[in-house]
Amino acid sequence: MYCLSEKQIDFILNDIRARGVEMEDLQSNLLDHICCIVEENLKEGEDFENFYRLTIPRFYQRGLWEIEEETITLLTFKNYYAMKKSMIVSGIASAFLLMSGIVLKFLQAPGASPCLVLGIVLLSLVFLPLVFTLKAREKKNVKEKVIIGLGTASASLMSLSILFKVMHWPYSLPLGLASAFILLILFLPIYYVNGIRNPDTKVNVIVSSILLIGGCGLFFSLVSMKRIQGTFNSDLQLFVASEQILKTEQRNLSLLLKKEGKSSAQLQTEEQIKTLCEELKGDVWEDETHSRKWSDATPDNPTLHRDYNPALYFGTDPKAMAKLNELVQILQAYNKEGLEKAIPEFTPVKFESTILEYPRDRKVFFPSTLSVLGNLTQVEMVVLQNEEGVLAQK
Repeated sequence: MYCLSEKQIDFILNDIRARGVEMEDLQSNLLDHICCIVEENLKEGEDFENFYRLTIPRFYQRGLWEIEEETITLLTFKNYYAMKKSMIVSGIASAFLLMSGIVLKFLQAPGASPCLVLGIVLLSLVFLPLVFTLKAREKKNVKEKVIIGLGTASASLMSLSILFKVMHWPYSLPLGLASAFILLILFLPIYYVNGIRNPDTKVNVIVSSILLIGGCGLFFSLVSMKRIQGTFNSDLQLFVASEQILKTEQRNLSLLLKKEGKSSAQLQTEEQIKTLCEELKGDVWEDETHSRKWSDATPDNPTLHRDYNPALYFGTDPKAMAKLNELVQILQAYNKEGLEKAIPEFTPVKFESTILEYPRDRKVFFPSTLSVLGNLTQVEMVVLQNEEGVLAQK
């Protein structure tokens, strides 16, 4: 076995110090370890310095100072490896769940929504915060920590915005706007200015900045700009016009029947349907606008145009849910009775893709509050149309 001289040991120690290792305990441990390797593998007559130069790169990837940084991290951050493992596991799990959810969504198979929700939750609330924590610990420069923090916050908010959009929860758009603000106004300028000064990262920074801006543009191309600008005038006008037509036709029919002393009540449930529809429209309107007056509506009222989630009202108010269930049951009986009696020109009320389908299928999507109100108005119009058809036959 080769025996190192004092001069050779001092050479190794000085080289360890020159390579950036400052902790004395770590210097001693590395010195002992390297000396053992050299003495065990170096043969008599071989060049010591050449063998040492070939041996020392085994201890690092970029520099020997990495060992000291990792040692300090482990001493000050005891859960480092546990968090690193959790980050990897949560990242793989979120990617798997998201891919599964996307595939199931395209195949229209059950389980798509749970997979997407779990995948996005893991990504935005577990994986990304762990990435920030670990990466921030590795950086000594405060500016680099700020860049990582802003990037992580933007990505988390963007993920949550998509989750809220998928689940039809409110505040999806505000979360998306907050994410874009952090990304474009705060993160991107700091990231660009900080990276463009370094010739080694200049090209990567420019390409990354272009991709980020492009990604933001693609995200907002999927969002109706009308919602951002508050220009849903047409939706509100159409709904108000439908209400006016309905009331006018109901009033005209009532006057005609009164004048001629006739009755169009072919089915006993017609009045119940009208009453329940009006009550539900008033209840939904009041829940959204805090008023039962249609005149209080304004075109730029965000509550009238946001994605409507029936669970926020019908799912939390047993009385409202009972009223909606009652309307559904009465309409089912109405359709059945009308078809059984073979009433001429009878039009059954449709349930598909309307608020009437909600008691049976909680995944029904409603673009806005106005669309839900429009569903109920359409029910009344169908009933009125059937009444007019009966009157025309008499």
